[in-house]
Amino acid sequence: MNQSIKDFSEFSETFVGSTLISEQLDIFDKYSSKCVGYNLLQLSLQHKKQLIQNDRVGHYINMSYFKDDDILLGDLQTDYQNFPISTDSIDNLILHHILEFTDNPYQILRESDRILSDGGNLIIMSFNPMSMLPFVSISSRIFRKPFLRPKYIRLGRVIDWLTVLNYEILVKKLFFYKLPFNNNWIFNNSTWLESLGQSIKLPTGLCYLLIAKKRSFPLNPIHKHWASIVKSTKKRSVSAQQKHI
Repeated sequence: MNQSIKDFSEFSETFVGSTLISEQLDIFDKYSSKCVGYNLLQLSLQHKKQLIQNDRVGHYINMSYFKDDDILLGDLQTDYQNFPISTDSIDNLILHHILEFTDNPYQILRESDRILSDGGNLIIMSFNPMSMLPFVSISSRIFRKPFLRPKYIRLGRVIDWLTVLNYEILVKKLFFYKLPFNNNWIFNNSTWLESLGQSIKLPTGLCYLLIAKKRSFPLNPIHKHWASIVKSTKKRSVSAQQKHI
């Protein structure tokens, strides 16, 4: 994870990286109205930046990865496998480029589910394996430029995991269709791909955003249909007893 943090920091200082971060902040700002509650917990490889500016969230907590040098980069530190937070205590949780840079992403989702309160929002932003980024990383490695080593996870797979955990998907969005090359001419002449990708919903956006709400199970597990059957059965039983009397 320490190497991933270093790689992401170097990537964010490149032209494509800084442009991507700026666009991500705009998207977070667009959907920030969905974050309501007493607190918001942020996990991100970019420790120094607050991703959402929202006055309707009381306490903003930045939880960083535990580093060997013991430098406190956030309000809390963790190994990203066991969160030092009590169960059902967080109203909003952001996982910003966390799942694709860890060895056990499903464990992070389980911990996220544990600490989220009922009705809480889980916000995930990750790199898309169907984008151009894997090819750019290979070329960057060849030319010895900063590159990323994510363990890509498909958007559909994350949705499947959240469905198993009983989450309702509120938003799923792909974005940043421009060619992610650190070349001004190539980048500027591919801006038309953004409007094309958004209009026909191409699956090749560099990143995806996923917002899901934690759903609690109903207190009464008997559906209305079964409840009516039970009720009618009781009536027939009472009628039979009255006949015998």
